[in-house]
Amino acid sequence: MPQKQKTSTVHGFILSLVILAFSAVPRPGLATSAPHSEILLSEYIGLAIDTYPKIVDDDVNSAKTIGGGAFIIKNGMLVLASRTGRIHQLNLHGKIVKANYLPSIDLGAQAFKKSTHINYHESLPRLHDITFANDTYYATYDKYNEKIDRIQFELAELKTKTSKWVPLYTSPPIDARYYTLGNGGKMALAPGYIYFSVGDNSLDRKNNLPSDFAAQNPTVPWGKINRINLKSGAFEVYSIGHRNPQGLLATADGSLIASEHGPRGGDELNIIKQSSNYGWPSQSFGTQYDSMIRFGKADAEKQFAIPLYAFIPSIAPTQLIELKGFDINWEGDLLLASLKAQSLYRIKRLADKVLYVEQLMIGKRIRDIKQHGKKIFLLTDDGSFMSITSLGARNLNTQFLTKFPILERCTQCHSFEKSNSLSNAPSLQNIYGRKIGVDNYNNYSTGFRNRQSDIWNEQSLYSFIRDPGSFISGTSMPRLSLTERQAKDVVDALKAIQNTHY
Repeated sequence: MPQKQKTSTVHGFILSLVILAFSAVPRPGLATSAPHSEILLSEYIGLAIDTYPKIVDDDVNSAKTIGGGAFIIKNGMLVLASRTGRIHQLNLHGKIVKANYLPSIDLGAQAFKKSTHINYHESLPRLHDITFANDTYYATYDKYNEKIDRIQFELAELKTKTSKWVPLYTSPPIDARYYTLGNGGKMALAPGYIYFSVGDNSLDRKNNLPSDFAAQNPTVPWGKINRINLKSGAFEVYSIGHRNPQGLLATADGSLIASEHGPRGGDELNIIKQSSNYGWPSQSFGTQYDSMIRFGKADAEKQFAIPLYAFIPSIAPTQLIELKGFDINWEGDLLLASLKAQSLYRIKRLADKVLYVEQLMIGKRIRDIKQHGKKIFLLTDDGSFMSITSLGARNLNTQFLTKFPILERCTQCHSFEKSNSLSNAPSLQNIYGRKIGVDNYNNYSTGFRNRQSDIWNEQSLYSFIRDPGSFISGTSMPRLSLTERQAKDVVDALKAIQNTHY
């Protein structure tokens, strides 16, 4: 699995002096502070990742709230809708340009706390998605209706020359006495239509209510992919049998693809066909939470549309995009975000087949993903905003040695890629300023582990390079017999690499 490598938090223009083949990408606007920068190495290409923490500290998220929020890119700017219904404009570095850029959406969250009907809830009502087309914004959200003491799903529009959100669709009220996180809410625009998912809200059981096993009931909207005719306003259920579709994409070839949370295991990627039944809760590749019993019989998939791909164990998939013009090595691939797995998944698809899936560990719960030109943007559940740029297909060792030939002896064992279980030695990337013996390398000696409170600085690196065994007992690092000048040159090279953003 590809690994991440941290670089200096000092952010500037991408320097090509160290890695000559990596060219700088212009960055419009100014960031409020230096981002945290790192390198992610995929199977084909390198990726430069900048992370701007807590871009909207007030309501996108905090440790005390359930995640949410979504964003679009319009006219080279971001429009971010927080989980609580506030909508801000940001630049491409995550700096707020205009707070409350669009009218906020009142989700009735405060009144909901006094509900007498709902006796259990996993979240307050929240906004799910926002999109834009033809001078119109669209938003999906759950809203508490205080007059009837119930929660309803709603899709609303806002014309650019107006100041009021107008509902295009409002669901019947949820009759169950609980409100859960399985509420979907993603949108996809296609010629003449807007498609949107509505999760089953855990209405997958017998409550002796009209909403029982809702995903299999074509007369109710929960557990469905629905669509609205943008000309006539007509609503129709498009497909049934869904659990919690948190990603929806209209592809260039005319396909409609949804990502869907399964139960324990069995998350799905589905090509959505009109009038098809995707099985929930009668069938799933996942199992029940309190047992290892799978939903449905072993051959139940013969009765339902089968997924394009199923993820076992669960990854908690969210939004997905189709890559166009980001990097030739990824052209046309799908890129799927996830919450539980804190990863991106690059999916190579050929028509109705998945050729392979590559996991790219990000390390944060990813709520939304968009591409804008040569950059990919992520919104995470801790309120961070991340931008990703391709570094192309390059061999890092070769590029570094072009600039720093003094490191050639080092690269006979070490690498500039982050260590993993198969590494022969710890990574050299980010070694300057790093704690001793804390890399992902698995075979540190006891002497290294006893020094984990110390830092690799100029003095410690020099002492170790000159005489490894004297500096750390039990190390397998051989004595290189370098001169004093050569050892200092190695330290200078490692320090220079640490201070370079690819």
